[in-house]
Amino acid sequence: MPLQYVSDSSGSTVAVQIPIEDWKILKDRYEQNQEIPAWHKNIIDERIKQYQLHPEAVTSLDDFIQELNMKEDEEI
Repeated sequence: MPLQYVSDSSGSTVAVQIPIEDWKILKDRYEQNQEIPAWHKNIIDERIKQYQLHPEAVTSLDDFIQELNMKEDEEI
């Protein structure tokens, strides 16, 4: 699949273009997986609501990884 990269004025890549025939193949292959089940949406909506009510309760990814590493060190 030949790709074309699109860059902005500073040279940063901002998009990738693929041939339309390849796009149609990908779209057909994955189109059936686009619908998110309602129960997934409900979980996401609830988590967003909880975050909006208590943003201070969120752990950053860096803190979470550090916590995991500390637990791993304790087990050794």
